Amino acid sequence: MKFNSYSFKRLFSPASKFLLGIGLAGSLAGCQWGDEITSLVQPNPDDFWVLFSDTSTIISSTVRLDSVMTGGTDRLLVGRFEDPYFGPLQASTFLQLMSLSGVSVPDGAVYDSLELSLQYFRNTAKRPYFYGDTTKAINLSVHALKENILDKSVFYNVSTTPFDPKPIGELKFFPRPYTGDVLHVRLTDTLGLKVFADAKANQLTSNDQWIALLKGMLLTAKSTDNGAVIGFQQIHDSTAINLHYHTTGLDGITRGVTSFKNSASNNAAYNQIIADRSKTQLSALPTTRRLALPSALSGEKTFIQDGTGIMTRIDIPYFRSLKDVKYSVANRAFLRVTPIRQSVTKSFTAPPEIYVYICGRNNELLGALTDLQGQPVKGQYINDLVNNTEFYSFDVTGYVTSLLNSNAEVNNGLVLVTSSLAVANQYPEASTEVSHGVRRLVIGSQKNTTDRGVKLELYYTTVKPQNK
Repeated sequence: MKFNSYSFKRLFSPASKFLLGIGLAGSLAGCQWGDEITSLVQPNPDDFWVLFSDTSTIISSTVRLDSVMTGGTDRLLVGRFEDPYFGPLQASTFLQLMSLSGVSVPDGAVYDSLELSLQYFRNTAKRPYFYGDTTKAINLSVHALKENILDKSVFYNVSTTPFDPKPIGELKFFPRPYTGDVLHVRLTDTLGLKVFADAKANQLTSNDQWIALLKGMLLTAKSTDNGAVIGFQQIHDSTAINLHYHTTGLDGITRGVTSFKNSASNNAAYNQIIADRSKTQLSALPTTRRLALPSALSGEKTFIQDGTGIMTRIDIPYFRSLKDVKYSVANRAFLRVTPIRQSVTKSFTAPPEIYVYICGRNNELLGALTDLQGQPVKGQYINDLVNNTEFYSFDVTGYVTSLLNSNAEVNNGLVLVTSSLAVANQYPEASTEVSHGVRRLVIGSQKNTTDRGVKLELYYTTVKPQNK
């Protein structure tokens, strides 16, 4: 490691003094009972250096989950784009809309149309979800499923349900997610007239009757689209199948509508997220999470991507050599992660935050990395306009301290993901950005000659050498 020195008086923080005190206390703890201690002299701050290093060796690699649990999602993903780093990605939704109370139409009603309405997704902060180029059109098609998706309880990003290749509805549209508009897809009159006839005959009074008529739908984009993936609401008054009709009376024509829509008690949907990495630097990514792809085999880059379970692993193999520096104590340590500059664009933005987890030898998640206050470690995306750089910074002081204090062999590493995970659960990624998003990040390795993307920033205190 290469070190730079800093003035003790300027950089020796209260935390540093505390840690130094621990180091001195440790030295005293080494005395045997009966040893004579004649005096304890207050250390002179001028006898110490605070040193900085950012040259610790870091080994980075890419790993991925075997699959990502995407069932029970509240965000329906539809669209396709071609990513210069990750290759083509297509997101499709398998969905069943139902009605708890059934539907009916009045006597004398006349059929008008059957349509699928989709409400653009909004989170609690009223922000929409999209990723890619929204200036390009999406060719949406709707297909009838051949099997009831409720027959299964768990779905993954690679799951599929048989469907009729002939669409029951199509729409070409330009996404406008910020408007809050509702998208309307006209479904075929063949299906519409059947729904209308059954409703008029009171044969759609239960979900079982409705599912027998329409087992569910696939919402997908054309395989040649290259635009964006858009999020729609799964549970919303405007996300529904609407049967339109009219009646004629003394007051003229009256329009009516009856709907199939989901509530929180019957949300049946999952996202299929398929990526083709065959022509990218990720083509050699192992199919099992037990194996990692070293950055040296992927263009000195590592990768993170939601939806497909791709994560970056960080190892600091030689850091414990700091123990060999006599009379030294670590003060603060930060992991700084900088994306490949050209990989962050208006269409492919960087995730707003990254979380850090401890992983084992086989890349299994062991738990969230926490700071000295016991809070999960995460880094916000920082746009430093003064220095014209964008990066994430993670406080890993607690992790570094634990490494220095342990004498056991270290096989654990750190994994970077885009959201908080419930590691103790069977499906830790369920209902997180990892499972119902498609954002990604590209990071240069320490040996990347263009964009060195990972480094450990270490501040530590040591005793000045005495001139004899």
